[in-house]
Amino acid sequence: VIPRLGRFNGVGLRTWSMPIAAILLLFAAALSAQEPFGTTDPFASRMKAKSNFQIKFKVPERGGEVHLSTRQPVRYEKDVFWEGSEDVEIEYQDVKIRADKGRYDFATKTATLEGNVIIDQGPSRMAGSRGTFQLEEKTGRLEDASADLAPTYHIIAEWIEKIAEATYRVHHGIFTACDVPDPAWSFYLSEATVTLDDYAHMKDVSFRIGTVPLLYSPY
Repeated sequence: VIPRLGRFNGVGLRTWSMPIAAILLLFAAALSAQEPFGTTDPFASRMKAKSNFQIKFKVPERGGEVHLSTRQPVRYEKDVFWEGSEDVEIEYQDVKIRADKGRYDFATKTATLEGNVIIDQGPSRMAGSRGTFQLEEKTGRLEDASADLAPTYHIIAEWIEKIAEATYRVHHGIFTACDVPDPAWSFYLSEATVTLDDYAHMKDVSFRIGTVPLLYSPY
């Protein structure tokens, strides 16, 4: 455990950073619960509707080309932008994107997506209602989002942002390593930065066993 001095809401305080596994052991050992934030489950309907994730797509061969396809092209200007309005698919190296509508800007290699967005990258998947994704950096943000991340992590949130190869920002959501829709344990949180198999920094955290809030921590 590594102590460090931080700030929360403008007030100095001492905070602690610890691996995800250590957080689980700490919360599991709690003898009494504190007041959780919220007693209802805002993600219940989405959890019930969500099926277990299975990879079914073929990873494209690695290369430098971006492949674009759609049923209904809207506009295209060579080396500037491309737009599609139905069953849009964008492929680049190990990334495959599907959406109802999409725009690709060649200069920035950025896809702007809308409607039933699915982004597959190797064994991981992000999905949402709309968002953007930068193909070269393989980073982006989705709203009304969910993520199934290798090896066994699941996130459902108002928005999820992939900011590095294995690091994600989460806003108003849940995080678990259990199977959904009925995880044995989960963290409900207002904000988080999670690096897979490393550290999670979370704010306004409610740790739950099943649907029962067990422990609350501001950080």
